[in-house]
Amino acid sequence: MAESQGTNPVNVSLVDIGKLSEPLTKLIEVVGKGTGIAYAPVSRVLQAKADAKAKIILANAEAKALSIQERARQRVESQEIKRQTNLESIVAKAAMALPDSVSNDSVDEDWIQQYVSHAQDVSDSDMQIIWARILAGEVANPSSYSKRTLQFLKTLDKEEAEGFTKLCGLTLSFESGWLFILSDDVTEKFVRETFKGSNFREHFCNIGLLAPEPYIMHPSNMNGRHLKYFDQILSCRGPEKPRKGQGLDSIEDIIGGFNNFSQIGQELAKIAGAQPVEGYLQQLASHLDKEFKISLITEQGVPLQ
Repeated sequence: MAESQGTNPVNVSLVDIGKLSEPLTKLIEVVGKGTGIAYAPVSRVLQAKADAKAKIILANAEAKALSIQERARQRVESQEIKRQTNLESIVAKAAMALPDSVSNDSVDEDWIQQYVSHAQDVSDSDMQIIWARILAGEVANPSSYSKRTLQFLKTLDKEEAEGFTKLCGLTLSFESGWLFILSDDVTEKFVRETFKGSNFREHFCNIGLLAPEPYIMHPSNMNGRHLKYFDQILSCRGPEKPRKGQGLDSIEDIIGGFNNFSQIGQELAKIAGAQPVEGYLQQLASHLDKEFKISLITEQGVPLQ
């Protein structure tokens, strides 16, 4: 019975082997450079096939299989050592970030499995700090961070993380605690200065950290509202109704828009490590008072200057 196609390890004619020697040699040289693994000269294998000595071919095949197994073992061992090193570094950083007391609730097992799966490949020390803060926050208060946020963070590069931290320095929140960033003249000026002209706001909308469609703010909608900027709580005092000759559809009676943070953005903002931007709140208060007759009142009952 004729041997079926694909079962013979030497399934190429001697003439074809001769033609393939140079391409095969080059292929293995390229693969060797790409993997950092030195492979045996192809000529030995080709010669064995050309001689059609089954025992030699079998011996070479077995030796090659053992060699592959050893290289695979070394690669996996090296990768796992690196992963273990990454995890231990992150856990050490998380230990430093833990609060004095934590919830008695258990962390979801599926969550921690996914966390380890992602965090073990994080080698950059700055990104490890972000992952450590998430772990510490989840241990302190389980269900603070979704698995969707872990999946997103895995794709976030260092430049984006640094940019997001800077953006968080310009964020406010209403009574609900939900963060947003204004798009008024003052905020836009600070955004341009912070990012040197780069449109990071649009980028963060595109990747899902900010809601893409802004909400519109009117002066009369701000009266009686409370704003929070980091630890500072402010109340808004301004016109109760649209100004004469203007209304909610009037472009002249619009403070500007604002972009809410997405759920993922809200969770990551908690551990971004942002700091208040010097001068921002004071310039915003001056702008709102001058242009829209809205005063930002401090907890001490005086207008913010």
